[in-house]
Amino acid sequence: MLSYVTQPANATKFHVDSKKIVVIGHSMGGFLAVAAMAQHPELTAGVIMTEGSPVNDAAGYFGGGADPTDYALTHAGSAVTYVHMDTDHGFSDHRIALEREVVEWVDSNVR
Repeated sequence: MLSYVTQPANATKFHVDSKKIVVIGHSMGGFLAVAAMAQHPELTAGVIMTEGSPVNDAAGYFGGGADPTDYALTHAGSAVTYVHMDTDHGFSDHRIALEREVVEWVDSNVR
């Protein structure tokens, strides 16, 4: 997909700024978004959504301690925001709140 959207004709057709590409993933897609960011440093940012919680899961689960500000990403200088929503795996009853959080995070961090 990255190759496709960054081809000049496709970037023009779909109005893609190749310097501001953000990957977003949930669950297994979150894992794939992390893998994409690891393999493509040109990616601007990523939004990872999972039911895991650095506050509630075992220390080290997210690459740092139990403190959500102790992510490996934070140590690498990345903007990391942790938002907990008490919901199910599909965010069934929090979809609008989730959308709002993602849009506001992208708007604040990718300009």
